[in-house]
Amino acid sequence: MQIGKIGRKSFLIGAALVGSQAASLASPPPPVPVPAIYFTPGGSPPSLPELTDSTSATGNGANTGFFTPPGGTNNILDVVGSHSIYVPGYVNDINNSATGDQSDYVKVAGFDPPTDAIFAALKLDNNGTPIDPSNSTVINAIITDINTANDATFGSSALASTITGSFNNVFGGYDILLSFPPAYTGTRTTGTGANGQFDFGFNFTGYSDSGAGVGTITVTDVGVVPEPGCLGLLSAAGLLLLPRYRRN
Repeated sequence: MQIGKIGRKSFLIGAALVGSQAASLASPPPPVPVPAIYFTPGGSPPSLPELTDSTSATGNGANTGFFTPPGGTNNILDVVGSHSIYVPGYVNDINNSATGDQSDYVKVAGFDPPTDAIFAALKLDNNGTPIDPSNSTVINAIITDINTANDATFGSSALASTITGSFNNVFGGYDILLSFPPAYTGTRTTGTGANGQFDFGFNFTGYSDSGAGVGTITVTDVGVVPEPGCLGLLSAAGLLLLPRYRRN
């Protein structure tokens, strides 16, 4: 009887060990793709498709949008102004036939001096439907996921945030504001006329957050502006450069 008890106990321990080993050998769940944001010096673009200027307010295809001001032959989005007084640059109606792109980068320049701070805004679609900026559940989930994925790279605790305050003057209707920290203002190259150039990119490929109702995210519009102090100083002439096309 005693031997039988010992044998049964050994069997149970052995079964538990086998179960534990099997669990430890099981493949871990794949990582959830998270949004990636890029900020690189001009001439060193991320491995993403380049946004090009269609010169048309409608009928744009993949990796194509409507640049304001026009992007010219080099497809560079130039902000207008200098020394903290600027009119923002916009790329609107990106891939309107498929409601936006999941990943792109755009060449941006026109900063004088080239060390001025940088702010970018994104207008997003969720599963092919424009996101309502007042939908705090979806917006806050995307903001959290962007910051979780990118803050260590940029050395910032709040790369992404909502569009608030004076930023509403130029990014009304946009969903996400990206504030690049000062450490990254010097990574741009210096071009003709001291116009600092950099490449701004995004990648939402494979990203979703089902718990917050976030599905396939695409970017339909991009806005860029330096220095927050400029936002209330748009002149009447500058207002003519605001996006000539806005999606409802």
